[in-house]
Amino acid sequence: MKHICFLVAEHPFLDARIFQKEAKSLVRQGYKVTLIVPRRKGRLFDTSGQLLMDQFLEQSFEYEGVHFLAYDPPKQKRQLARQVSLLKAGKLESMPSPCMDLAVSVEADLYHAHEFVSCYDGVMVKRALKSKGKEVKLVYDSHELVPDPLEPYSQRVFQQMTTLLKELFLEVDTIFTVSSSIKNYYQELGCTKPIDILYNSPFLMPIEQVEKHHSSPLVLGYIGTLTINKGDASKLIEIVKRANQTIPLQALIIGDRMETESIPDTIRKNIRSTGWLPYERIAMACATIDVGWIELNTSNALNRMYSMPNKFFSYLERGIPPIVPSSKDMSDFINTYECGFIIDKSGSVDAYVEKLIDLYRHPSKRLLAGQNGRNAIETTYSWDRMEQRLYERYAQLFQV
Repeated sequence: MKHICFLVAEHPFLDARIFQKEAKSLVRQGYKVTLIVPRRKGRLFDTSGQLLMDQFLEQSFEYEGVHFLAYDPPKQKRQLARQVSLLKAGKLESMPSPCMDLAVSVEADLYHAHEFVSCYDGVMVKRALKSKGKEVKLVYDSHELVPDPLEPYSQRVFQQMTTLLKELFLEVDTIFTVSSSIKNYYQELGCTKPIDILYNSPFLMPIEQVEKHHSSPLVLGYIGTLTINKGDASKLIEIVKRANQTIPLQALIIGDRMETESIPDTIRKNIRSTGWLPYERIAMACATIDVGWIELNTSNALNRMYSMPNKFFSYLERGIPPIVPSSKDMSDFINTYECGFIIDKSGSVDAYVEKLIDLYRHPSKRLLAGQNGRNAIETTYSWDRMEQRLYERYAQLFQV
């Protein structure tokens, strides 16, 4: 039985892509899987970022067929110039991180790193085990574009990070990423290793379309955390407030809770939240949603311009058309499959409200787009399809 070790530096230990999809898929395929995951203040944290105070307290434990090893990250920040120098010289890290120490002790057959930071650890683990006579494979699973040219790095730091990334490309055996644009970006940087796209899509689940009465409110859904750059709560409040001057609109937030006192009295009953739900319950919670809201600030992150987030595919799998600000990959997908609605890049309140009024008045538009999205997931993009790509690449990596 081949042993796979996931290296995680920043994500929650039950992350949807890392644990719910990739790790569980690999276990079903017969691999032994270990996840090395970070703690905060000595505690693991869930997908909301909340520290878990009364469960998963052990440093080593088994959960749903996966072995977990938890560690406390070092407080000191790594020096990029030093990392680049070590990589170029082919040397070992003399100050290994707790993640690296655990990973070396596991002595797995393949290491699967999920961040720019953990990929460096993966290279050092690969070198350390080679010095002991054990050859291992290394996968870089790039969930995001790092470094991002639009992030506010200094020019010097950006250049160092880019050089570091190019050095990592030389050491990894294959790359997984989440969108065509990130794949193309890496190839333009000179990466010659195989790059597979594993979209953040859910497993395909049965669906039952429920006909709504023509006078029912339009329900705008949002999955995840509300932040200033991804799901601005104040913008959502304004959309609901303005739309309700013309049509009955409700908003359902699956995940984050909006502070009740921040919602004007006149629309408080129009905005509901489920709170954080287990991954398995998200699909069911989407049952009443008519349109899926995606709101991104693409002006200060190329990563958001290139993104294909979990929620995008979660909406499509449920037959819910997303409404998104103009970006690259989501816009390309929507234009290809006619499965959603694109507004101007600024994502203005006016643009959202105008589109929602149109979709309320013309329900056939959203129903057809929802059916098109569901069909695309069924035929090509469900995780059932993505895990086959994962299996095929792993099989190639383990060929002698």
